[in-house]
Amino acid sequence: MAEGDDTDSVEPILGSFGSVCNDSMLLYFMPYFIYLFMQYRSQIGIPSGYGIRQSDMFIYLIYQVFTHSRTHLLTYARTHSLTYLLTYSRTHALTYSLTQIFLITFQPIVDILIHSHLELYHGWKVYEYLVYSRYRFLQRETRWKGMEASLDECIDEGMRRLDQMCFSSQYFMMLTIQTTGIIYVMMAYECWLRSAYSPFTDEGTHSLTHSLTHSLTYLLTQKVLYFSRRTWWVLTY
Repeated sequence: MAEGDDTDSVEPILGSFGSVCNDSMLLYFMPYFIYLFMQYRSQIGIPSGYGIRQSDMFIYLIYQVFTHSRTHLLTYARTHSLTYLLTYSRTHALTYSLTQIFLITFQPIVDILIHSHLELYHGWKVYEYLVYSRYRFLQRETRWKGMEASLDECIDEGMRRLDQMCFSSQYFMMLTIQTTGIIYVMMAYECWLRSAYSPFTDEGTHSLTHSLTHSLTYLLTQKVLYFSRRTWWVLTY
């Protein structure tokens, strides 16, 4: 076991488990992002700009659907040249993608073993912390966990809010909305650059952008509040 002053602190657990949550969330989002690149191929221009055919994008979409580990993809891309990756036959790519189905079954077991290894090597109480976080979320004082005024002052200031959200479903919803918004904005900028469009010279851009932003934000807020009051995040006491 590794000895250190941070054995009993929760900051290493928050940093490690927070990174795992981010990677896991992006892993499930990748097929959707690849679908957007395929659906708006001419508008975005990134696949065609790099010479990636639509059939190649379809192969990559299948791979993202069935794979459950980004490390395999990065290792594969580093091992082989980009030309070889793009000219990979559809039959071989489909066969390689189907083999990743087994990872979907065993990846959660691997994650559990990795967390157990971290507990043994670093002395982190990962399981105890997650159980306690679940308890704190169920016994929260407000419907939205982030609205509680009390924060654990024993934790580093930069991680207090992360600890407050308890890695709950509310935390993952915030993470999903933020990631989706960033991707949409970057794709919009890419479309603007490809079409040589300048929003600063368009008089209707500001009013249209503000009206759409406020309207979509209001609709999303009302929808989330509606479901949260009916089925989601109902206080149990």
